[in-house]
Amino acid sequence: MDTTIDFQSLPTPSYVVDETLLRRNLEILKSVKDQTGCKILLAQKAFSMYHFYPLIAEYLDGTTASSVHEAQLGFEEFGKETHVFAPAFKKEEMEALLPIVDHIVFNSPNQVKLYAEMVKNSQRPIEIGLRVNPELSTFAGVLRHRLAILAANGNPEHVARRLLQTLFSLSSSRDTIQRVEGRSL
Repeated sequence: MDTTIDFQSLPTPSYVVDETLLRRNLEILKSVKDQTGCKILLAQKAFSMYHFYPLIAEYLDGTTASSVHEAQLGFEEFGKETHVFAPAFKKEEMEALLPIVDHIVFNSPNQVKLYAEMVKNSQRPIEIGLRVNPELSTFAGVLRHRLAILAANGNPEHVARRLLQTLFSLSSSRDTIQRVEGRSL
């Protein structure tokens, strides 16, 4: 069977995907998952050809989104985990996201405080993350300062415990802390 494509005859713009190459790349990603136990998510900003979502879902764990519409697309067409991050969320966006997401990454402790109750009261179990950029984040600077003081006391386990408590103090789920640390606080 000849699968040669005459690219000159295609209407423009056209998006052509070589399914054989796509599968080969997905096999590489699956190999990474199998060897490491990590999850790999599809960044819809980079590749939102939802026609291929059923194929990609055979290999990857879910999608990432930065808007309600992207999250909806991932939820409806991919059918696996839906993760969302945005620099800021409006209340209406949060209300639209809660029924369809599995993981929300907030950009600041204030966002976590603002939406923690909504997340806790949602009908789905939703994990919360907090973006911390150690190079640029003022929150990271505050954490570094606090941890430096704790580290001066010479107890690294105490420092790690306090970091986890700080990061998850706004979450009512102590299970999250136990999963991250591997034991109960």
